[in-house]
Amino acid sequence: MTQFYSKNTNSINGIIDVPGDKSISQRVLILGSVSIGITRIKGISPSEDVNNLISNLKLLGVNIKKKENFTEVSGVGIGGLSSTKKALYMGNSGTATRLLLGMLCNQNFETKLTGDTSLTKRNMKKIITPLKQMGVKINSLNNKLPIVIHGFNETMPIIYNQKTPSAQIKSAVLLASLNSPGETTIIENTPTRNHTEILLKTLGAKIKIRKSNKKKIIKITGQKELIAKNILIGGDPSSAAIV
Repeated sequence: MTQFYSKNTNSINGIIDVPGDKSISQRVLILGSVSIGITRIKGISPSEDVNNLISNLKLLGVNIKKKENFTEVSGVGIGGLSSTKKALYMGNSGTATRLLLGMLCNQNFETKLTGDTSLTKRNMKKIITPLKQMGVKINSLNNKLPIVIHGFNETMPIIYNQKTPSAQIKSAVLLASLNSPGETTIIENTPTRNHTEILLKTLGAKIKIRKSNKKKIIKITGQKELIAKNILIGGDPSSAAIV
């Protein structure tokens, strides 16, 4: 048998490309899809959840191209997605599912979402409830996937008092409000990750954020188109650890 030996070394030199944050990648893809213009994304996560989302956005009529150093998304505007007869398979991604449900509120057609065995066991009542308050029709058995959502062009603005912390549900309500003829208010009793708010402000959404005691108050006015920008997604240390 061939024997191998290694010598002690004081250091290892090199450059590692850290995969981008998965949840931010999903938000950028969705917001880029409903912006006006071309969004170029560097550092996008190569995860299965993100790849599933890209496939689903393509089914909804979004032109997405993977280049050598970036991903290019040709936006169709807030209400510009196309209907598909195929169910959107979300795999195991609860984040992408909740975000897409929010975005689909502004589309005047019916869409079915499903997922793997694990995802279809998760209760979606906390996201279904505020979206229904905005006037959207959602059908599901026991508030679980598969879910059929029928959006329309103008969701109703609401005041959403979020008692259970969830950046995903907050983000879905923000996405659903993008074509509302008025101001939607979200009261976060416990502030959560603010990536969606930052991206919306970057893309030109009419959004205001203020703190009141320990709460965060988010106000967004709908019917203002988002304008595409080039986005660089920072590396995710947890992904680097897995790699």
